[in-house]
Amino acid sequence: MKPDALTWLPYCGPAPAPGDWRWNLDPLLLIALTGMAALALWRGRDQERWLGLAAVAVLVVIFVSPLCAISSALFSARTVHHVLLVAVAAPLLAWTLPIRRTGSLTLATAVQAVVFWAWHAPTAYEAALSSDAVYWLMQASLLATAVWFWTGVRRAS
Repeated sequence: MKPDALTWLPYCGPAPAPGDWRWNLDPLLLIALTGMAALALWRGRDQERWLGLAAVAVLVVIFVSPLCAISSALFSARTVHHVLLVAVAAPLLAWTLPIRRTGSLTLATAVQAVVFWAWHAPTAYEAALSSDAVYWLMQASLLATAVWFWTGVRRAS
């Protein structure tokens, strides 16, 4: 059953009015981000700690700051959201991981492209913006495949 247009509410909330700088203070999200920051501080060398904290800061901008709500209304903001996720947060996370064999860079690139493209098909995209669970599945799969890609880039000669 398709949600009624009047009851549909994206994860980040409705599109904000001009000048409405609404922050997403979802307790589960804040706990997860705090846990990631603690993990970044706990493990690794100094450089890995700073890269991990920088990745968490980017995730805060993406999911907690007003960018989250604005991306519900503006395609340009949604584009910035996805670019920050796959081209800033993902490489920062990849550089915090130990270097090990993760498979072919070609395969990682292909999988990332397919996952990114598939989530932007109209039906999948609508589902992601209409269900919190599907929204987080989209975000997690975009981030995971991007980290895989950047891990391959890091390992490449």
